[in-house]
Amino acid sequence: MRYALVLVLAAPVLADDLAAARAFMEAELKAGDELRAKGDLDGALARYRKAAATFREAVEREQGKAAEAAKPPEAAPANDGTPEGRKRVLDYYMGLLGHRSDDVRYNAVAQLGEMRAVEARDALLEVLARDKYQVARRAAAWALGRLGKEGVPAIPALIREIGGEFPLLAYMCEEALKGITEDALGEAVTMGAKAEMPPAERLVIQRKWQEWFEENRAKLGIPEEKVEEKKAVEPPPAKEPE
Repeated sequence: MRYALVLVLAAPVLADDLAAARAFMEAELKAGDELRAKGDLDGALARYRKAAATFREAVEREQGKAAEAAKPPEAAPANDGTPEGRKRVLDYYMGLLGHRSDDVRYNAVAQLGEMRAVEARDALLEVLARDKYQVARRAAAWALGRLGKEGVPAIPALIREIGGEFPLLAYMCEEALKGITEDALGEAVTMGAKAEMPPAERLVIQRKWQEWFEENRAKLGIPEEKVEEKKAVEPPPAKEPE
């Protein structure tokens, strides 16, 4: 009885993952079962209805939040060529890097690349490493490459992605490395990555880049990574025999 009622009243939204609302609904259903076992069918029905109504309200609230978040962003502010104007535009696009829409995030990354926004370097590295939309990640690699010598700190992250599971992303990372090295060293360095390359070959390319990077740290102005020496643990003093 209880599940028939819930399916009738809440079936359109039962697929939503709303843990708290589900837990409350289950508690109300259990309470309704206990009343029904005692013969209080009216009380049980009231509990069942409350369970379905509360769950539906929770889902409607979540759907409203999702609809609000999915709205197209307001138009970008105009860049009047002043430092303040640039900052307004920069802040606008950086604020969209966490947007729910894949296309909005991609466009924000692309615009930051067009601006050669070194201020967004760390944020672009975050997109490169973690965005669920592969097109946005590839755009982040491209944007980092446009930073030229200012993109040098991104080299390790770009090399890391070359050995990943996505061949097009690996290719874009190599292209970004070419742009960075050309501006930083006067020579566009390449290891021959292609847009479609099997994993084993990408790992070979990645190793070549890693070796090159270690050999050229000084030229790039990146210090050697310091490995902290572990202090020897002195044994506790021996106790005098009693």
